[in-house]
Amino acid sequence: MTDPMKLEGKRVLIFGGTRKIGRAVGLAYAAAGARVAVTGRDPESGAAMVADINAMGAPGEFIPCDITDYASVEAAVTATVQKVGGLDVMVQSAAGRTHEPQGFRPFSEIDPSEIAGYAHTHWVSKAYCIKAALAPMIAQNNGKMVIITSDSGRFPTQGESLIGGGAAATLLMVRTLSKEFARWKININGLAISITDTGERATGDSPSGYGARPEFAAKMFEKLAKRQIMHVEGKHVAGAALYLGSELCDATTGQILSVNGGIAV
Repeated sequence: MTDPMKLEGKRVLIFGGTRKIGRAVGLAYAAAGARVAVTGRDPESGAAMVADINAMGAPGEFIPCDITDYASVEAAVTATVQKVGGLDVMVQSAAGRTHEPQGFRPFSEIDPSEIAGYAHTHWVSKAYCIKAALAPMIAQNNGKMVIITSDSGRFPTQGESLIGGGAAATLLMVRTLSKEFARWKININGLAISITDTGERATGDSPSGYGARPEFAAKMFEKLAKRQIMHVEGKHVAGAALYLGSELCDATTGQILSVNGGIAV
């Protein structure tokens, strides 16, 4: 009997697949037999990721990409189709960074000039990846998309008003697009995450990198950590992403799965 969680020969593109959660997802897909292409902005991290995939006996490709630039995203999809022969699964794990600090910050201390940057980082860049991946999936009348974002888009989190707003927009977009994409047998689902230990750091950037109020960021992180019932690692998010890209998910679309360790239910 064929293991339905195996993805032998599936063509997979992981946006933001060289570090942290995206890296864990990419390695999980490679272990399941997929042909994996990963994007990122750092060629050195990309080369290291491909080396790790190859060490597993699997093919891997690194494609430079800046997801805040639609032309770059579209080029990455085109390159993926050329290098791995098509596109069966797209996982969007990256958040496009702007120059402004974007961690836990009180709304009262965010300058109006920064607001658009948050929207571009946490919503628009994800829409870019979905849009670019759509054409090859329509052409083959099949495909799966997994969009990873913040759990603050489902549950209000103090200090994440704009991150949560972008995540909420992303999650509603996923639910809406599931109805539009069904005609082409394209499944699209969301993964909402909170504190996740990827072996580098739990939430991404160090609290000290959260701008003018690092003490506020540290305090909010500590509050969330105390509410987390179960320790969440990158492999747990990767397992959920693997399910959503497998044939077990053929009848599931427009759903949002929180992998948050019980912080909010």
